[in-house]
Amino acid sequence: MSNNFPKVSPDGLVKIDASATDFFRSFDRALDLACKNQIDDAIAEWKKAVGLNPEEAKAYFNLALAAELSARIALYEGRVSPR
Repeated sequence: MSNNFPKVSPDGLVKIDASATDFFRSFDRALDLACKNQIDDAIAEWKKAVGLNPEEAKAYFNLALAAELSARIALYEGRVSPR
């Protein structure tokens, strides 16, 4: 089982990088929104997470999944037409 938490040395707890906490807060908020089927809001939050940490692949992956789901919902609801 993999651990998704960053490795922190004991002396590293003196200061926590604010941008890292902002990223994880945004990441968690996006997951919560997606679980509540608030896909457009989740997409906005994933974009924010990607902007906070562009090197985090999980944020890009989840953003892509949410965008795909949003497109499928729009197609199903008739808001867009198939190509």
